[in-house]
Amino acid sequence: MNENSSTPTKEQIVKLLDAWIHQRPDLEYANYGDSSSYRSELRGIARDLHAARELLRTVEMSSITTPEAAILDWAQGIRQDELEAEAPQ
Repeated sequence: MNENSSTPTKEQIVKLLDAWIHQRPDLEYANYGDSSSYRSELRGIARDLHAARELLRTVEMSSITTPEAAILDWAQGIRQDELEAEAPQ
């Protein structure tokens, strides 16, 4: 954190998020009814990991100095994807 405030720097947040997204998902095969459900969950986690890595890469390479701005931009993109998925075909 900065010496003069309690707001973490962009670098500190990126480092913490990187550590968080690289932790094991802690799935237990026994909690799934069959192997296809388990594999489906793993695929979803892999997609989420890819999205999180893209966000971190974007933040690291950007001139954004406030992490809040990057997170809001990313969250809006995720919400837009959800709305498009929910729309009737």
